[in-house]
Amino acid sequence: MDVLTDLLSRTHARGAFFAHVVATDRWGIAFDDGAPLGIHAVLSGEAWLTPPTGQPLRLLQGDLILLAEQGRYQLASAPDESACSLEEARARWQTRGRRIEISGEGPATSVLCGGYRFEGGLAVRLLEGLPPVIHLPGSVRASDGLRTALQLLAGELEDGSPGQQIVLDRMLDLVLIFALRVWGSEPDAAVPQWLRALDDPYIGQALLIMHEHPDHRWTVDELAHRVGLSRASFAKRFNARLGVPPLSYLTDWRLQVAADLLRSSSMPLAAIAKRVGYGSAFAFSAAFKRRYGQPPRAFRDLVDGES
Repeated sequence: MDVLTDLLSRTHARGAFFAHVVATDRWGIAFDDGAPLGIHAVLSGEAWLTPPTGQPLRLLQGDLILLAEQGRYQLASAPDESACSLEEARARWQTRGRRIEISGEGPATSVLCGGYRFEGGLAVRLLEGLPPVIHLPGSVRASDGLRTALQLLAGELEDGSPGQQIVLDRMLDLVLIFALRVWGSEPDAAVPQWLRALDDPYIGQALLIMHEHPDHRWTVDELAHRVGLSRASFAKRFNARLGVPPLSYLTDWRLQVAADLLRSSSMPLAAIAKRVGYGSAFAFSAAFKRRYGQPPRAFRDLVDGES
């Protein structure tokens, strides 16, 4: 497992929304369902994205968009086209499963639309530092893996077999991973520090070690030894890549994992404390309160009250 895989698996993406728009007429669909990450790919033709803020963006065949900006946005056949909600679109135009067919006499357009709904709080780490809009032109995203994942996703959307939602969720994971890989390989991409750090052979290894074993009593000396650097070189390199010292990152990661366990499980506080590397529930509670402004029990009660 690598760190990106770990983040994706811990964020518990479930119940992602999907639509496959196939249009030969004017059309516009607005999205405002609170999904923290939208993924849209133009398989053929062209479309216009109007983000929550900023100017409309023309998308051509082969283009892919990652949208990490909250708020209402729309995809349409033209930047000034009126748009209806996804639910209204399904009622207004012909549908077959998740496919929305908009018939007319114009050129054909085919667009895949997907949106993540994260259950876990660790989505914050995954989305941290991503720009509001990531545009991968078809000429840039020359990735066999990404093309194959999109083809598989389009094919699955045409099918209505049992268990489809789980399959689609995992396919969207694949699209996201391949898209982040392609974007991260671009020399001018404003890649967040944590994603850029994964490519560092020393820091990427250290991150993996910390993610896999947050319960271990790591020291800077031990981490440096594990990755094959001196203590001073490792500490300096880690801080340069991530902007924080190694043990500060580790503490933040442990507490994010703990918050996720408080949200998603009924584990006793002592068991959670042990899972994330604290010697006692008292020490864990003190650290958690410093990070989140309230003790773990109050945090869990608040989450339970909202569910």
